[in-house]
Amino acid sequence: MLLLWTVATSALAMPAAPLPAAARIMCLGDSITLGVGGGGYREPLANLLQQHDGGDWDYVGPMYANGGKHAGYNGWTIKQILTVAERDLSVHQPTHVLLMAGTNDFFFLGDPKSPDGPSEALLMHPLPALSFSDAALMSSRGAGGNATDGVARMTELLGLIFHTLPKSTVILSGVTHINATLCAQYSKAPWHPPNCPASMPTNIATYNDRMVAVVQGMRQAGREVWFHDPNCNRTDARACTDGDKSTWSDGDYFTYGIHFSANGYAKMAAQWHQALSPHLAPDAQ
Repeated sequence: MLLLWTVATSALAMPAAPLPAAARIMCLGDSITLGVGGGGYREPLANLLQQHDGGDWDYVGPMYANGGKHAGYNGWTIKQILTVAERDLSVHQPTHVLLMAGTNDFFFLGDPKSPDGPSEALLMHPLPALSFSDAALMSSRGAGGNATDGVARMTELLGLIFHTLPKSTVILSGVTHINATLCAQYSKAPWHPPNCPASMPTNIATYNDRMVAVVQGMRQAGREVWFHDPNCNRTDARACTDGDKSTWSDGDYFTYGIHFSANGYAKMAAQWHQALSPHLAPDAQ
């Protein structure tokens, strides 16, 4: 009896094997991350994660909409996202960042209506500043840019993410293609935006292609960053080309061809899941 008691006590005293930490997923980007149009990719992605990967994960971020917390800033360029990224990352400590931005950089290229600073999203959801002043934040400019500008800005944003959270895993999405025919009518929307510039498709394709090399360089430097292009069904980390079959059909776009319908966002979620799932496995970290 004493032996049994001793064995039982010893077993209870032994430290349990550590459970894997829950993945904290931050969806960081612009209105497509927010889910303008058909509701976004985050809720269908959550369903896929629950179905195929279990429940040991959670969305994190400063805002809540369309199925969970997020950091999707409506109408923002990469340059604007840079002004809040360090704060959002430091406060919410994601282990995985799903990053998609750049649409607005190319949309606002050369347009006088280009935003001069943070939009109403930040004013509605203020968070305590950490390493930059409110004055600097509010004076930031969100001017549009071309593909070269977009690559420079995204490279800076990736560097900021890894400076803030060196052990994080980043899945970088290419910028989604627009429906140029629909987006040429965008100025008819009630909020009177400009039409999509004729240069936008070329800037998107060039940016996506160049970001492949940027990500490869960061991976060679030891960073856990991965690229996927949502515009075709490639399974490798390459940008889509004219020879690839497009992911999107006309019905996948929302009214003005820059955001997506529920069907388009479901396709986007499936591609996000394909890119993210391998990095949620217990031996992935």
